[in-house]
Amino acid sequence: SDLLEGATLESGPEPREVLGLAEARRAVETIASEALQAMLAEGGADVLDLARSDRFAAGHIRGAFWAMRARLPNDLDPLATGTGPLVLTSEDGALAVLAAPELAGRTGRALPVLEGGTEAWAARGLPLARGMENALSPVEDRWLLSDERPGDVNANMQAYIDWETDLYDTTRRDHEARFRNLLWA
Repeated sequence: SDLLEGATLESGPEPREVLGLAEARRAVETIASEALQAMLAEGGADVLDLARSDRFAAGHIRGAFWAMRARLPNDLDPLATGTGPLVLTSEDGALAVLAAPELAGRTGRALPVLEGGTEAWAARGLPLARGMENALSPVEDRWLLSDERPGDVNANMQAYIDWETDLYDTTRRDHEARFRNLLWA
């Protein structure tokens, strides 16, 4: 007999709980996509997108600034003293919710979070821009593939292979790296 016969089964990815997200959601002000659209049309707000750089480049709210959350203490200055709210967003809004309380003491601006993030904005058919304009942080949040890097793809691939094959000798010469090769000596 089938042990699962008649049981209700779930499918899809396992739901993940983000530690601190529920508490942070209770502490932040949010703004709906339509309200933000109206505010942007009047020039009454700035948008700071904390999505991964490749996701920002693929589609973001027109005029939005981009920064890496980890670099915000260093990269927020250009937006710290603006007028009107600084609306935070990220892909689904979760990262923006977590960042809002951290930024509260760094700027005198209101910091509402876009409900549902940029995904909700796009789902409502609101316009998106592409590219990396308005980047406040250097794009160093992900490893670029050989065909994403400037220059010759084959040379880029060879440079990576050279780096990887030299890695053992490089770590052996580094007196601060604690690395022991267990496969060959």
